[in-house]
Amino acid sequence: MPLEGGLMIALEDNETELFRKYDLGGAAYHVILHKESCTSMRRELLHSDPVLDSSNLAVCGCRQQLVSQRIRQCVFADLDEYKRY
Repeated sequence: MPLEGGLMIALEDNETELFRKYDLGGAAYHVILHKESCTSMRRELLHSDPVLDSSNLAVCGCRQQLVSQRIRQCVFADLDEYKRY
C-alpha cells in the first residue's frame, strides 16, 4: 500500500527473533531516519548516545522512533518529498 508523503519500514532481525517468539520483555528497535545531509551519523550502526524516548528527534537532529519488536514496523509520515533520507 503506497504511503503518500511517508515511508514505512518493516523490520526483520533473526538475532532477536527469540525475544519476540518467547515474549522475553520489552525490547525495542531504535530506528533513525537520517537526512542525506547528516553525514556525521548516517553510517553509524551502533552508538552509545542516549535515547530519549519522549522525543521524535535523535541527538543528530534526524527523526527517530522506538518500535516494539512485536510490531516490527514503523512509519515516518509527513516527509519532505524533495529531501533525500
